[in-house]
Amino acid sequence: MIALAQSRHLDALGAIELAAATQLAGHAPPSVLEEVTPRGVLDAAVSRGHLWLAVLGDTPVGFAHVEPLTVDVPHLAEIDVHPSHGRRGLGTRLVRAVCDWAAAAGHREITLTTFRDVPWNMPWYRRLGFTELPAAAWSDALRRQVASETARGLDPSRRLAMARRLQPVVTAHTVVRVARPTDRLDEVVAFYAEGLGLVRLGAFLDHDGFDGVMLGVPGGHWHLELTQRHGHPAGRAPDAEHLLVFYLPDRVAWQAAVDRLTVAGHRPIAPVNPYWARSAVTFADPDGYGVVLQHGPWPVPAPAS
Repeated sequence: MIALAQSRHLDALGAIELAAATQLAGHAPPSVLEEVTPRGVLDAAVSRGHLWLAVLGDTPVGFAHVEPLTVDVPHLAEIDVHPSHGRRGLGTRLVRAVCDWAAAAGHREITLTTFRDVPWNMPWYRRLGFTELPAAAWSDALRRQVASETARGLDPSRRLAMARRLQPVVTAHTVVRVARPTDRLDEVVAFYAEGLGLVRLGAFLDHDGFDGVMLGVPGGHWHLELTQRHGHPAGRAPDAEHLLVFYLPDRVAWQAAVDRLTVAGHRPIAPVNPYWARSAVTFADPDGYGVVLQHGPWPVPAPAS
């Protein structure tokens, strides 16, 4: 199993690091092979969520440690699997866990440094999607990392930097489900289906104690799921700032939506945030959640410079 490390695991990592280092005899000087990551560095990694373990039961047999060399690009500083547990895919699973975390955190790239001429280093990382990073593309932080390795006795001619481009976890094609409990399932479904014209995409009854209805637009990338749990009251909206905002750039369509809710017996309410009073009309659904009908396009933010 791959899991984030906890403080109770740290005492076992030095032995794993030293055992894994024996496989690099002849490729690195003895002083490097006898190094272990300082406890303070591991403690900091645990607190940041930057240390992953391969565990059997609760016993670590491998680990991966990420250092934030820059704000935007994490660096895989160390990955070790005890030789007695090697060739079982644990190293691959550790690398994939780190890359999945980095992508989910919004990073577009992750870097590492490794041996150029050790058969189970560069070729293995290449199979996992890493490519050599030319020195001209190194960040200042990565240059300092390589310089630090050289100062410790590693031959820079046998070392290289690699990077893996990461795909964002959430993309324009991701389907988003907005799930919300209610005690008035039929009333709330009618508000959104009859009042706003959302289509019933699916429904279920007594699924592990839940009834539910999915509403949205066929083929769209989002939908609203309303659920009612038997014997567990959901209550009303915590406050008036819990909103669903619909951007309707076409004025005719926007006015039709406002009229449709009004004809269904719903009256506009004053929004708490005055921003929504400028070019929008706000309603409250039967549970008190605000529904803002904004006349205008979604304001796409400018790219970061």
